[in-house]
Amino acid sequence: MDQNSVELQAERILELLKEKHVSTIVLSGKSGSGKTWMARKAGLLAVKKKVVDITLWISLSIRHDETSLYEHIAHQLSLLSTSVELENYDIQEVENNVGKEETLESLKEKVRARLSTDNVLQGVLVILDDEGNKMREGDGGLEQVLHSIQQNSHNHSTTAADGDGQQKLKVLITSRNEDGRHQTQGGKEVVEMMPLTPEMSIMLLKQGAVAKVFEIPGVESVVAKFINRKTDLAPGEVSLLAKLLSYHQQVSELQGQEHTLEEAWYGDNYNCTQLLLSGYEKVSDGVLVDFSGQGSHFFRDNGSIHYSELISYWILEGYLGPVNSLEEAYKEGHRILMHLMDCQMLKEVNDDFVHMVRVTGDVSYRHRRGYGGTTNLGLANVLVKSNDWQGIGKLTKVDGMIRTLGSYKRVQQSLTLLLDGNCLSRENPNNLLLSNQELQILGLFSLEIVSLPHSFNNFKKLNVLVLRDCDFLEKIDDIRELMTLTVLEVSSSGLVKSMPKNFFQHLKKLRSLHFSDFQIEVMPDSFYHLTELSWLILKRFSHLTKLQSLKESQNLMVIDLSGAASLPTFPERT
Repeated sequence: MDQNSVELQAERILELLKEKHVSTIVLSGKSGSGKTWMARKAGLLAVKKKVVDITLWISLSIRHDETSLYEHIAHQLSLLSTSVELENYDIQEVENNVGKEETLESLKEKVRARLSTDNVLQGVLVILDDEGNKMREGDGGLEQVLHSIQQNSHNHSTTAADGDGQQKLKVLITSRNEDGRHQTQGGKEVVEMMPLTPEMSIMLLKQGAVAKVFEIPGVESVVAKFINRKTDLAPGEVSLLAKLLSYHQQVSELQGQEHTLEEAWYGDNYNCTQLLLSGYEKVSDGVLVDFSGQGSHFFRDNGSIHYSELISYWILEGYLGPVNSLEEAYKEGHRILMHLMDCQMLKEVNDDFVHMVRVTGDVSYRHRRGYGGTTNLGLANVLVKSNDWQGIGKLTKVDGMIRTLGSYKRVQQSLTLLLDGNCLSRENPNNLLLSNQELQILGLFSLEIVSLPHSFNNFKKLNVLVLRDCDFLEKIDDIRELMTLTVLEVSSSGLVKSMPKNFFQHLKKLRSLHFSDFQIEVMPDSFYHLTELSWLILKRFSHLTKLQSLKESQNLMVIDLSGAASLPTFPERT
């Protein structure tokens, strides 16, 4: 294959977009063959060369209805505010807009007007990515939207031929096409995605910042040897390798580069997680295990997730380390998010939503607790089958706190509030919590409190409660009245010396329990009747001398008793 094969393939797609008779182009190939990568490149090139005016991207890895499709299109056309833009407004102004929602008809009208011939001179390119995953060409809602864009209206037709008869709507599809339903015929052209040659891969690697790596004597031969072991590298895999090699460009020794590449290779599997673990800008192994772990996972299996929800999930799980400042933790989460997008482990869907891509390779052996890694709560695993769990929801940063984005309450299923000590030092905790009594998820980090605020008694819908690094906390008795709790963490509270015997009596829905550093010798009697419990962490309970049978907790998946130095035997489960 010629060294310019990638550019030639992009140019070929561009020429097909110019063809009068071609309405649909399908990039066909196996998973990882570079279809999405090429679609992005072709879309950017089409706009740059003025083949089309607008490119619209629709990911079919999630199932859309007609309304959500129009919302995604409207966001891309800047007809609706994104959450990033909303974060720049005063939160009260945002909340005042609750209820002022776009109807389907108003969305349609805005899109029609934006895509009218007054605004679109060359044409519109709609990219349908990952077709055949959750949706495919011809599905009802999708077909209606494409037909509407095609027909637009009687007076604003984007489909009417221009002066030389060229169609103004083009569709570019990426698909595995495993059933062969896409064939070149009529107005459809199928383009088979071909793998890169080793020479082309090396050429791509030498572009950009990674070129400095090749200044190290002997690196090119080492990298070439590595690439030759896999003859069907996709452009996306090469981009990933380039990014990860750039992480290691500070390593001046050839041996270090060779070791890094060897660590990343497991038989026929390209293990990007291993490279991320070893890079100088490391990604938490707790984050990575979510991509390579087995079994069900709420955020990985749910199609797409808003970036702020994913970062907040990492904070709640403790993936980002101790939280002295939510502002700093959020920044770290955003840094990791961008790295994962660069490495194509997160695929941008649209409108600030990303999709987690399951990757090969197992990083669980790197975890000090094996299954579950550094996970504190197991939210994505424990609650994945829960009918009342709808995720964390879109969030925003406001005055040092992270909270539910007010203007998205129509699609919000959870009301979330995360606070740190810096925020509560400026406000009375009782007053702040009293104004948020509808909360379903509450996280309090590094608070200098001895007991819980009185307002805790008013939470009637609280589903998840996290009290982390509250070093001065002595009493947690009020938690026993929170009957709706399914997830509870009180960690790093070394001054808690006792709990009432009936502490868990009303917490019958509890599925995940994480306590650490308590000075108690025995667990309350009611603890042994938690029939729904599946995630149990009692860490650094150095004074614990006895733990009875856990036979009533038949759903237990994870048990962590690390640091229970005074516990003579492991409890029976059955």
